[in-house]
Amino acid sequence: MLAERHMYVERVAVPLLIQDVPRNGPPGGAFVLVHYTGSAGPVFVDWTWQPQANTRIPTDVHLLFDRVGLLPENPTSRPTGPVLADALTEKSIFIWMMVQMAAKKIARQEPWAAIIILNNAQQALEHIKWLLSLSEKMPFFEPRQKGRLPSHPAEQMAQVRALSRETEALTPTIMNAGGQVPVNVIEPAYRFFDLVDAMIADPESNSQLV
Repeated sequence: MLAERHMYVERVAVPLLIQDVPRNGPPGGAFVLVHYTGSAGPVFVDWTWQPQANTRIPTDVHLLFDRVGLLPENPTSRPTGPVLADALTEKSIFIWMMVQMAAKKIARQEPWAAIIILNNAQQALEHIKWLLSLSEKMPFFEPRQKGRLPSHPAEQMAQVRALSRETEALTPTIMNAGGQVPVNVIEPAYRFFDLVDAMIADPESNSQLV
């Protein structure tokens, strides 16, 4: 079946595009992204194959056909003990590193890089919330925000500060759960944010930062 997956997707219609994405495939299976002709442009279809023995139906899908009686997926269990502590530590360090890197990219007038880094920091923060049982579902692997994209440097810095404040507010909860937070970097980080804000307000000062 896996060896003939391209032949299988061609039985539906003539594909405009076929892309194998092995990293998106489940263990022992495969994932193929296919575009078919549609009235308003290409129709995107994600094809996934996996062994029946380890297939589970996700809780957030609308199942159309089930001819073999698949089992429902078990909710993802949160780690506990040292594993939880290590995960919280890693995510906390990552966020404080990312918000400062985003501020640096903003100061250098590299908005695309800044947005990517901010997304990474936001994803890590959402993961911390899930680890701490402050959200029900593990966050999706890519950003799902639907608000307006912060395009101006000042708006991006406001996002940097908002992420920082929210992460800082979670510090006691993280530490109570056994995680370690790089608290010594927090105050210097805010001073760095002040410098970047001043540089945005006075573009002539951009030469201060390399």
